[in-house]
Amino acid sequence: QREGWIDVLPVNSRLVLLKALDGSWDIIWRSFRAKKPNIPDDLVPAYNLQLGDLPTTLMTEGERKRATHFRQEVWDELEEHEAEQAFYDRGGSISDRQLTSYTDVRIAWLQESGKLATAEKMKPAAKAPDGFQIVEVAGKRLAVSELISLGEFQRMHIETGYLDRRADCDEGWNRANDDVSLIDPVGASWVDAQAFCAWKERQLGVAVRLPRKAELQVLWPRHFNDKSQRGRIHRNAPSAVRWSELRFEMPESEQLNPRLGHPASMNYKRRWIEDFPPYAPWLNDIPWVSYNGLKFIEAWDVSEWCQEYGWITDYLWEGQIGSSSWGAYKDTKVCFRLVVELGE
Repeated sequence: QREGWIDVLPVNSRLVLLKALDGSWDIIWRSFRAKKPNIPDDLVPAYNLQLGDLPTTLMTEGERKRATHFRQEVWDELEEHEAEQAFYDRGGSISDRQLTSYTDVRIAWLQESGKLATAEKMKPAAKAPDGFQIVEVAGKRLAVSELISLGEFQRMHIETGYLDRRADCDEGWNRANDDVSLIDPVGASWVDAQAFCAWKERQLGVAVRLPRKAELQVLWPRHFNDKSQRGRIHRNAPSAVRWSELRFEMPESEQLNPRLGHPASMNYKRRWIEDFPPYAPWLNDIPWVSYNGLKFIEAWDVSEWCQEYGWITDYLWEGQIGSSSWGAYKDTKVCFRLVVELGE
């Protein structure tokens, strides 16, 4: 039939021209819809994250369907048509379609076209994404990133507005990241790290997560299991953070070691911080070390997030803290890196 639009001419990433047989034309802007899309304003209770900031590794099936429904940066009418067409191209019948929800039809097409991240592994021949190093852990090939920088995190915020909707907590994000170079690691909560994973997997088209505890123990040979040496190692551990307030009360006979950042002995008590949380920029000389082609910070006041809920680890200790904390109340600054699973 000689009706309707017959050609779609892209101009750039935000604008296309619609050209008709009779010579008439119209324009469509990115995200333009016939009606305003619904906006989810509720948090996912289990993680205190907005639905759009939840990575696929943490989503239930119901949350996955809701996330698909609330996608906004799409040409909704075109996607609906293409998803329906793909359903029948796969051999689906009219009766099959009557038993299949609109959301399931859309999800299947989005996964087939690579527009929606899935939990599937990358193909064996796939290269590690930029900034990732391929390592083998317990017989599995993983692509592991370096610590995420402040610049990378801010880029995520600019594109998604994450920090504007970040849930309130006692430890302001800026306290860990003011006066910090864009190339240095970002100080973040477990919730922040998971929101970054959600943003990154939309870019890469594969599931992105944090390293698991067992994986970090292999990637980063540490000393917290050596109880006989733990005290000695702690006394000689350097600091990596320039805390705005001292956090220790010491006998007058003790002196704070300016290089280590904490008392030379273990005979001290934590002091009350008047302006909590303290500002925590990096020292100029961060104590980096390398293992398995990756860089780690070995300091008594720096930790990394694990995929397990609220779990942190450093080279002397590991344990669980509040998922919305960046570590201030535990005398540490917590960073994070990413993992993408590769094929066998």
